[in-house]
Amino acid sequence: MLRRLTSVYGLLYAAAVGWCIARMIGWDHLAVAGWLPGALSMLAVTWYFRQAAKLPELTPAGRRFWRRLSVATLLIAPATGPFTAATVGGTRAGVGPVFYVSVGLLVVALGLVLWSLLRLPSARRSGADWLRLGMDAATVLIGASTFLWHFVLRPQLSSGSGPATVLGLLVMCLICLLAVLAVVKLMLAGTVAVDSLALRLLAAVVGVGAIGSALVPVLGDPRYAGVSDVITTTEGFVAALAGVVQCSRATSVASVPRTRPYSVLPYLAIGAVDALLFAAVVTDSDQLAVLIGAVAATATVVVRQLLAFRDNAALVEQLRQHQLRLREQATHDALTGLANRALFNETLDNATDNGELVSAILIDLDDFKTVNDTLGHPVGDELLIEVARRLRTAVRPDDLVARLGGDEFAVLLPRADTTQAAEVAARIVDTLALPVRLGDHELAANASVGVAERARQDLPADLLRHADVAMYTAKREGKGRFSVYRPDPDWSALTAATA
Repeated sequence: MLRRLTSVYGLLYAAAVGWCIARMIGWDHLAVAGWLPGALSMLAVTWYFRQAAKLPELTPAGRRFWRRLSVATLLIAPATGPFTAATVGGTRAGVGPVFYVSVGLLVVALGLVLWSLLRLPSARRSGADWLRLGMDAATVLIGASTFLWHFVLRPQLSSGSGPATVLGLLVMCLICLLAVLAVVKLMLAGTVAVDSLALRLLAAVVGVGAIGSALVPVLGDPRYAGVSDVITTTEGFVAALAGVVQCSRATSVASVPRTRPYSVLPYLAIGAVDALLFAAVVTDSDQLAVLIGAVAATATVVVRQLLAFRDNAALVEQLRQHQLRLREQATHDALTGLANRALFNETLDNATDNGELVSAILIDLDDFKTVNDTLGHPVGDELLIEVARRLRTAVRPDDLVARLGGDEFAVLLPRADTTQAAEVAARIVDTLALPVRLGDHELAANASVGVAERARQDLPADLLRHADVAMYTAKREGKGRFSVYRPDPDWSALTAATA
């Protein structure tokens, strides 16, 4: 899909740049060729957005979002030419019924974009978070409003444009500002319905449009009218790229991590407004020193704030890592790295509360005390580490392996009955029966294994008690065996199988 994108827009760029160069050297025939690449680029965007809307991996909200955007770009495509001719084409010949129809299509399209953005679900946040996000979004909105006034509305008012023209541009600018607000809100708050990179590319489309607005005074010369179509084609390319990104990363929408816990977008808006202020009054030498001082002070405060944000983010990350380590130490065995009794009981309690089918396997090493007494505790520790490694290889991916203490291990098997648990127990017995080579010593790690399934009326403690009964039944039968607990009328354990 990316190769097709580059091929299509390579041709459109060639046509747009060719027309732009032709206008610069004075050739003004075939005016339709001036806006056709931009219109076709928007039609291509419609196709890419439709492909994104068909992705089954997306949520219904995500598919509706791309479907609505495809309709919006379909409306924008025929409006680009007349609107460009009337506003930046260097002539007022385009102002008329066609222009008003174009403005109407653009207003409807932008309204649809705004509706699509507002309908996207945002990540849940606290009231304080939303207040901070609102202030950040307001900063960006003020910056965008300043640029629209300076480059779009003020020139129209100064040139004596008719009320209908100014009103149409004003309505479109207001909708653009609301769309900017919606995009900023989603970029700051996050959403699981649309890929984050695709959303940033859509925001970049707004940025490209802002650059086009900034060039309005320059493009008033008819020789430069072709530049606007190059900008429109660029907007189409970036928007289409957003659709391609969404198609290629459809399965990882919700898993895209945010690189930092804060956004630099409001500070970029401040920098842009400062740059506009500098450009607007730089010719006034009497006020230049004051202007430079104000911009420099603002830049210093912004840099200081960003450095503080970075330090705070580093501290928060360190705290999070420390909490993870404390959690690991509290729930895992220090020697083997397996879950400890606390985590085993917590997981069992959760499964019991949810009414899930669950079985347990209890493992007790045979003659482990002899190893400690004759070879020493360091060798015994190495044997326990090897047993833990073998247990991990013998169980299923979702099973929880724990060391309950000493030479006693346990396995919790979610969604498993005694038949499935007995299969795992048989693999455990076979795996542990293989000789263990530790330095100059070759040891046996035979174990007695008990299997039990939690009955509906059982408490969590009953499951381990039944597995313990089955384990001692296996131990009486001999080394390297397993037994399954099945209550008889006298609640005794019956040996179901042996290795």
